[in-house]
Amino acid sequence: MKKLVILLLLTPMVGLSQPKVNQDSLLVYFTKIINNYRVSKGLNTLSVDPQIKVLSDYQSKKMADNGVVGHGTGNDDFQHRLTRCNCLHDVELFLENCTELMTPDVPFITDVQSYPDVEPYIEKSYAGKLTQYQYAYYAFLMWKNSPPHHKAILNPDTKYFYLSSYRKNGRTYLCYIARS
Repeated sequence: MKKLVILLLLTPMVGLSQPKVNQDSLLVYFTKIINNYRVSKGLNTLSVDPQIKVLSDYQSKKMADNGVVGHGTGNDDFQHRLTRCNCLHDVELFLENCTELMTPDVPFITDVQSYPDVEPYIEKSYAGKLTQYQYAYYAFLMWKNSPPHHKAILNPDTKYFYLSSYRKNGRTYLCYIARS
């Protein structure tokens, strides 16, 4: 009598589960991406500054809670948050970039209108096919394509930064803060 052996291979099905943005991976990959870009423009590299984390974490969560991308208003705007932080006294320059990535809970097909180089990343995100590196590049492209945000990531006076993310309702809200 012959025995029939069946091997079941459990492999993840591409597109069936949306890989979520991982904060640690996002920071590592974004650091490489932004520093390579800055070097290509003749600028110094940036170092990750954990002292800024509390500021960027707060704003990414605040945006997610409100479902709105921005720098805050009134007593919760960027300048007021810096004053309340009281964590970095000798810093002369702070910059903040905010954006959101479309990171749906369930993959689906969509027709997106955006910057041409960003569209493939949005489409792949909706389909659940982005790697962690691609999420970081997606974020970078959002800021690279926006003139004031692009200016901030290329500011020659910045030396340190932190990038935080907070995911809610199929979107990942990002806050990048850089300082001199």
